[in-house]
Amino acid sequence: MIAAILLLAIGFAILWRRVSLLERLVTNLQRALPETAASSAGPAATGPLASESAEADPWPAAKTAASAPDLTVSGSVGPEPAAVATPTPQPGLLVAASQDRPLVLRLDRMTDLMVWLRDNWVYAVSAVSLALAGVFFVQYGVEKGLLPPSLRVLAAIALGMALIGGGEWVRRRHGDGEGASSAYIPSTLSSAGIVSMFAGILAARQLYGLIGLEVAFVGLVAVALAAIVLGWFHGAFLTAVGLVGATVTPFIVGGSGPAPAWFYGYFAGLAAVGLAVDAIRRWAWISVLALVLGFGAALLVLQGGGGGAGFVAMMLVLVLLAIAVPTLQLSPAHDGPMVLEAMVQRQGWPTFPTRLAAGAMLAGAVLLVALQVSGPVENALVYLALTGLLLAAALWGRNARALSDLALIPAGMFLIALVRDAVAASPLAQDYALQTIGLRAPETAAPATASWLLGVAVVMSLVAAYRSFRDAQYKALWALAAVLIAPVAGLLLEVFWLPSTVIGPYPWALHAAGLAALMVVLAERFARADGTDHRRAAYATLSALSMLAFAVALILSSAALTLALAVLVVVAAALDKQFRLPEMGLFVQAGVVVLGYRLTIDPGLDWGFAAALVQIVLAYGGAIAAMVGALLLLRGLPRLGAQVVLE
Repeated sequence: MIAAILLLAIGFAILWRRVSLLERLVTNLQRALPETAASSAGPAATGPLASESAEADPWPAAKTAASAPDLTVSGSVGPEPAAVATPTPQPGLLVAASQDRPLVLRLDRMTDLMVWLRDNWVYAVSAVSLALAGVFFVQYGVEKGLLPPSLRVLAAIALGMALIGGGEWVRRRHGDGEGASSAYIPSTLSSAGIVSMFAGILAARQLYGLIGLEVAFVGLVAVALAAIVLGWFHGAFLTAVGLVGATVTPFIVGGSGPAPAWFYGYFAGLAAVGLAVDAIRRWAWISVLALVLGFGAALLVLQGGGGGAGFVAMMLVLVLLAIAVPTLQLSPAHDGPMVLEAMVQRQGWPTFPTRLAAGAMLAGAVLLVALQVSGPVENALVYLALTGLLLAAALWGRNARALSDLALIPAGMFLIALVRDAVAASPLAQDYALQTIGLRAPETAAPATASWLLGVAVVMSLVAAYRSFRDAQYKALWALAAVLIAPVAGLLLEVFWLPSTVIGPYPWALHAAGLAALMVVLAERFARADGTDHRRAAYATLSALSMLAFAVALILSSAALTLALAVLVVVAAALDKQFRLPEMGLFVQAGVVVLGYRLTIDPGLDWGFAAALVQIVLAYGGAIAAMVGALLLLRGLPRLGAQVVLE
């Protein structure tokens, strides 16, 4: 019965194709007469193919497999001779005018997709029907008890191999191109066969436990490799149907109970398959489809009980795959403009591999921060994964100029995660808040959560500093990131995590002092490397002064803190006078604002009326003397803003 249904579906598809070809042939012949007359009267008009060839190639031709031979029957092997008078057939949605160019997702491509589905819906329906036939063949055997489990699995795999064999026979005999009489028939059969084989292996593992995890992975990898080879010969239609079918199959055959964690590895492998096929054939939209299916399947497995640790690992793997696979390089070397650079300068978009890596990095980092973790360990893994993404962009991709700005995404998401976890009372933040000095048992060591979180931020700052020394073009921006990531993380921890209540003010002040010392070292290194250009040294010096102010604010009394801030204002003005650092003017202005806030609001005038005379003289007199001294130091320098605030 099933064989008869399959034969009827195949026969109907073939007849439909023949009729469609006849209709298209008649239409082309009708159009050929006026076009031939027009070409004899003047130069040939440019058609849609001319605009297609004029579009810039979004892939870097030197770093991809662009030179790979086109083995599809429908692929274009070169431009048509000018003397040919017959009309040139229009390329279909899934067959480019020239296989040396990728198809990129754009609004007009979505329109082409709708048109293609309208004209070729029978192939899409046939592919889905045949694929579901292989999947439900197993479930039908389960419900009816017709065959033992081992034979059901073997039958599903045999059906898949038969469909692939039939598709190959049709392709070799009649072709599989837009103009072939059997167009898309081989792709339809082979894609359904791939899905059926995936279903058989998954059923053997998930439903019946006939094979172990290792054997299941070997089988799935073998089918994936077969899909890569078939995708090379058949085209994007087979690859797309195979990816979609293999992604949907586990949710149909998976059975009851929570989703196993190894599904993350399965879906990551599928994404790698799609990216690998696209890296060879360069259809572009297949890579987008592979990543969308990968991220979406990871979310479904997470909702099905797959666990947060596997989800974190898969996010990291998908981003790494999106960076390495499209260019087929173990060490990324993406060239051209960065995404932020292109947005600011408006000089054209980066190459497609760069955009793909940027999209995957953004999606992976956002999903990591949005993850609802179930415990402190998973919570900590999120921070480590974000650090891994930054290391991948900054160190692994150090030779890829176009990926330089991607390091900003995990760094920014790391800072956002610090705020989000504290506000939402994540397991890690909640566990830390319950171990304050007043709640912790006597003689119990304080948790090191804030310390290692700050340490992770320090690692990010050091990586940015390394890139600042290595990257001549954007060394100032890397230096700015180096002096901001760790200090900002420390301030966020102080405001939202309240480490002073857990480990004490003095130990936490030592953390801030350590950051200040690190910034001083960076300032010295930057000054030695830059010569007369003190911009990077100024950034690090500002950061060091800010950390010193942060440290003294944690341990000093009101009067001492005000006096210490006043001294920092004088130091900033002296550095500006000595080294001509305009950035110091910003610190002077900020310092004066903070001093004004302390003298009038917190602790403010109320404290001044009640405090001892010596403290009043030190606080108010010291602040006034510091501002006068800073004003004298800045005399003669073009620092109008700082001078006005000091006056």
